[in-house]
Amino acid sequence: MTVGERSTGGSSSFEAERLAANMSKRGSSIPSGRDVETEMAADARTKIGLQANIVNDGTKALLLINGGGAVVLLAWLNASLSAQASDLQRSLIGWLILSVVLFVLGSAASVFSFFCRYTSSVAAEMGTSSWRTWWIAWLGAVILSGVMFFAAVTVTLIGVILAYYSATGSVPPG
Repeated sequence: MTVGERSTGGSSSFEAERLAANMSKRGSSIPSGRDVETEMAADARTKIGLQANIVNDGTKALLLINGGGAVVLLAWLNASLSAQASDLQRSLIGWLILSVVLFVLGSAASVFSFFCRYTSSVAAEMGTSSWRTWWIAWLGAVILSGVMFFAAVTVTLIGVILAYYSATGSVPPG
């Protein structure tokens, strides 16, 4: 089994023909079998590198939106605790605290996902089977971080709606 067969799941001859056709269109000479395998391995490494960058950037985005949400709500909480705060703002305090806790948990899950991703990569490079466990933990942490974000936003919206109806004395529709 050649390097190309291992990296593409057995379609080495098709990939070699495609690569040779692309090189002849560019005016390059048709490479030998070894050159094709080397180029295919380089393509596979490039694809893996791009996928890793996408995953890392997505995880950073989760950390930023959860951390940013916590910071915004902490500022809102500070304004709600001031002496000039309205009754509406004061009735939101419990909801805001719960939302901040959810955002912080989402940020913690995002940070934990970085650790899991790193540990999974190290375990895979060492050839141990524990990389799967760390990869599953990474996936769980990413999902948990996203769920915490949506839960915090939902709790904030519910708190605002209920505080509004409580402050105005009206009954929510439905």
